This record gives sequence, C-alpha cells and structure tokens, in this order.
Amino acid sequence: MQFIHQLHHLNSKNAEIEATQLLRELKKKTPAPFDADRMLHVFAEYFVSDLDINGIKRSLELLDPTVEAVRGLLYSEDKEYEPINLQRAISTLEILGPALKGSLVYAEQLQAFQDPFVPAITELLNNLPYLKTDQERAKVDKKLTEAFVALLRIDGMSFNTEGIVYERELEAIESLRKSMHNGFLFHITLEEELHKLPFYKIAERIPEPKLAFVGQLHRAMDEIGKGVERAYQIDMRAVEWAVIIYAYIKWMTGQ
Repeated sequence: MQFIHQLHHLNSKNAEIEATQLLRELKKKTPAPFDADRMLHVFAEYFVSDLDINGIKRSLELLDPTVEAVRGLLYSEDKEYEPINLQRAISTLEILGPALKGSLVYAEQLQAFQDPFVPAITELLNNLPYLKTDQERAKVDKKLTEAFVALLRIDGMSFNTEGIVYERELEAIESLRKSMHNGFLFHITLEEELHKLPFYKIAERIPEPKLAFVGQLHRAMDEIGKGVERAYQIDMRAVEWAVIIYAYIKWMTGQ
C-alpha cells in the first residue's frame, strides 16, 4: 500500500488509488473467472491466525497483574521510585485493557468469517459481470456490504477504530516500553539529571532486587506490547484485504 499506512488513511479516495494500482498484479495472480483456491492464496496472508488470538490473550493475562505490581510500588512510597512515572505507567496500561478486549472479539469474529468467505466472495465476483436485474444487483450489493462491514466494522470505506486497538494504544505502549529502558520507574536525582548520566550508571546505586523486579515488569510490558502490535496488525490487514476486494469489484464491474 502506498497511501494507506495507518487506519485513518483509509477513505474512498485512497482506496480508489490503491485499488487501481493493485489491479495489474491481481490480474496476473488470479485470472478471471476466479478459482477459490487461487483466491485463498491471495487472501490467506490477511487471515487472523491462532498466534494472533493467543498473542492478544497473553497480553490480557499479563495486563492486570502488571498494573497491580506497578500500583504496589506506588503505594509503597519507596523513595527509589518516581511516583509520577509510576502513575503514568499505570494510566498507560489501563487504557489498553478495553481496547485489547475489543480487539480480541474482533479478531475472533474475523477468524470465524474468513474461511467460508473465500468461496462465497469468489462466487460473488464471478457473477458480477452477469447481473441483469435490479433485484439481482441489490442482493449481491447487500452481501458485499456485509463483507466490508465484517472487515471494517462500518458501512463505508473507512475503518471503525472505536473500542479496539488503534494508533493511540500502539503509540502509548511503545513509548512506555522505550522509557523503561531508561529507568522510567526509578527516581532520578537532580545531580544525575544535570550530569545526564545514562541509566546503566544510575543503576549502580539501585539495589539489585529492585532492579530485578522492575526488569520483570519491563519484560511483562514487552509481552503486552507484542499483543497490542498483533491487534493493530490485524486491523491493518483487514484494511488491506478490504481494498483488494474493492479492486476485484472494480475489475468485475468495469469501473
């Protein structure tokens, strides 16, 4: 995709441009009339896998215990830690929960949808050039609309990000993961800031058990981040898949 790199980039104009550019490649891969096996080869890379589902579930399993562990540090009032940053970490992690839960539902719906969809869309596309009556066109249009709604969560050429992982969650967890490399949860003294000491030098004064515990939290946040990334990748694959289907419709309707 040349113009659609984030979810909000999907709109009618960009879909039209992307679909037009895709047509030459699609015509080589899947000459008409279409065969379901060949269509499966094109579509399979956009499918939701068990690894995707399990990755999101793993993030959800880790989320609450990680939040509680960070909250425990905040409540301890231990001067080794930075209260403001502990609270920021908690707030970041807490926004992920509802979005991950919504993404899990969406991913499971897509996984149930994808296998039977391939032969169904193959038949629909093959029939498009031969529709004669308004009733036939309306019936096919309804089925195509249902397919786009399943992929994009909305009736229209855009992506409904409400209630699932999108750029906000992805950027939030990535920022937290990067900050953890620099000792984000620990208190940095004014002298250390003035001298711009790297964290590996600051870590020399921090007791090893505390470093180890925060290291565990960092690893948990990395795992949570992987699930967030998977959820976002599912969204982007659905967008790309919808554009490809749109390209096939353009081809079969001579638009």
